[in-house]
Amino acid sequence: MTDQIISSRGTLHVNDLSRDTGYSSRYMIKAFERHIGASPKLFSRIVRFQHVLELLEMKDYKKTLEQIFELGYFDQNHFIKEFKEFSLTTPRQYVIKGTAGPAER
Repeated sequence: MTDQIISSRGTLHVNDLSRDTGYSSRYMIKAFERHIGASPKLFSRIVRFQHVLELLEMKDYKKTLEQIFELGYFDQNHFIKEFKEFSLTTPRQYVIKGTAGPAER
Protein backbone atom coordinates (compact mmCIF):
# COMPACT_ATOMS: atom_id res chain seq x y z
CA MET A 1 0.00 0.00 0.00
CA THR A 2 2.82 2.40 0.81
CA ASP A 3 4.35 1.78 -2.62
CA GLN A 4 1.06 2.69 -4.30
CA ILE A 5 0.79 5.91 -2.30
CA ILE A 6 4.40 6.85 -3.03
CA SER A 7 4.12 6.08 -6.74
CA SER A 8 0.98 8.26 -6.94
CA ARG A 9 2.94 11.02 -5.15
CA GLY A 10 0.28 11.10 -2.46
CA THR A 11 -2.67 11.72 -4.75
CA LEU A 12 -4.26 8.26 -4.42
CA HIS A 13 -7.49 8.45 -2.41
CA VAL A 14 -8.13 5.99 0.42
CA ASN A 15 -11.22 4.62 -1.36
CA ASP A 16 -9.18 3.96 -4.50
CA LEU A 17 -6.50 2.26 -2.43
CA SER A 18 -9.15 0.13 -0.75
CA ARG A 19 -10.61 -0.87 -4.11
CA ASP A 20 -7.16 -1.65 -5.55
CA THR A 21 -6.14 -3.82 -2.60
CA GLY A 22 -9.49 -5.54 -2.12
CA TYR A 23 -9.59 -4.68 1.58
CA SER A 24 -12.44 -2.78 3.16
CA SER A 25 -11.58 0.84 3.93
CA ARG A 26 -11.99 0.27 7.63
CA TYR A 27 -9.75 -2.82 7.73
CA MET A 28 -7.16 -1.20 5.50
CA ILE A 29 -6.96 1.94 7.67
CA LYS A 30 -6.57 -0.06 10.88
CA ALA A 31 -3.91 -2.35 9.38
CA PHE A 32 -2.05 0.60 7.86
CA GLU A 33 -2.03 2.47 11.18
CA ARG A 34 -0.84 -0.64 13.01
CA HIS A 35 2.07 -1.29 10.64
CA ILE A 36 3.02 2.25 9.55
CA GLY A 37 2.02 4.29 12.60
CA ALA A 38 -0.08 6.77 10.65
CA SER A 39 -3.30 6.68 8.68
CA PRO A 40 -3.11 6.23 4.90
CA LYS A 41 -4.53 9.74 4.55
CA LEU A 42 -1.80 11.32 6.69
CA PHE A 43 0.88 9.25 4.96
CA SER A 44 -0.47 10.44 1.59
CA ARG A 45 -0.44 14.06 2.72
CA ILE A 46 3.20 13.72 3.83
CA VAL A 47 4.21 12.12 0.53
CA ARG A 48 2.37 14.84 -1.39
CA PHE A 49 4.11 17.54 0.69
CA GLN A 50 7.51 15.98 -0.03
CA HIS A 51 6.70 16.04 -3.73
CA VAL A 52 5.76 19.73 -3.50
CA LEU A 53 9.09 20.47 -1.80
CA GLU A 54 10.90 18.73 -4.66
CA LEU A 55 9.00 20.85 -7.18
CA LEU A 56 9.79 24.05 -5.29
CA GLU A 57 13.46 23.07 -5.28
CA MET A 58 13.43 22.62 -9.07
CA LYS A 59 10.95 25.26 -10.20
CA ASP A 60 9.64 28.59 -9.14
CA TYR A 61 6.63 29.36 -7.00
CA LYS A 62 4.38 30.45 -9.86
CA LYS A 63 4.87 27.24 -11.85
CA THR A 64 4.16 25.11 -8.78
CA LEU A 65 0.94 27.05 -8.15
CA GLU A 66 -0.11 26.33 -11.72
CA GLN A 67 0.13 22.61 -10.92
CA ILE A 68 -1.80 22.50 -7.62
CA PHE A 69 -4.74 20.57 -9.09
CA GLU A 70 -2.39 17.95 -10.56
CA LEU A 71 -0.72 17.71 -7.15
CA GLY A 72 -4.04 16.76 -5.53
CA TYR A 73 -5.07 20.06 -3.96
CA PHE A 74 -8.58 21.49 -4.35
CA ASP A 75 -7.45 25.08 -4.70
CA GLN A 76 -4.65 27.48 -3.84
CA ASN A 77 -5.92 28.06 -0.30
CA HIS A 78 -5.94 24.31 0.41
CA PHE A 79 -2.39 24.07 -0.93
CA ILE A 80 -1.12 26.97 1.20
CA LYS A 81 -2.94 25.80 4.34
CA GLU A 82 -1.49 22.30 4.13
CA PHE A 83 1.98 23.60 3.29
CA LYS A 84 1.88 25.84 6.37
CA GLU A 85 0.69 22.93 8.51
CA PHE A 86 3.77 20.88 7.63
CA SER A 87 6.39 23.62 7.30
CA LEU A 88 5.13 26.48 9.51
CA THR A 89 5.67 28.84 6.57
CA THR A 90 3.93 29.60 3.30
CA PRO A 91 5.26 28.20 0.02
CA ARG A 92 6.15 31.70 -1.12
CA GLN A 93 8.11 32.41 2.07
CA TYR A 94 9.83 29.04 1.69
CA VAL A 95 11.00 30.02 -1.77
CA ILE A 96 11.98 33.59 -0.80
CA LYS A 97 14.04 32.45 2.19
CA GLY A 98 16.42 30.82 -0.21
CA THR A 99 15.59 27.24 0.66
CA ALA A 100 14.49 26.79 -2.93
CA GLY A 101 15.17 28.71 -6.13
CA PRO A 102 14.27 32.36 -6.65
CA ALA A 103 10.59 33.32 -6.41
CA GLU A 104 8.77 35.24 -9.08
CA ARG A 105 7.43 38.46 -7.68
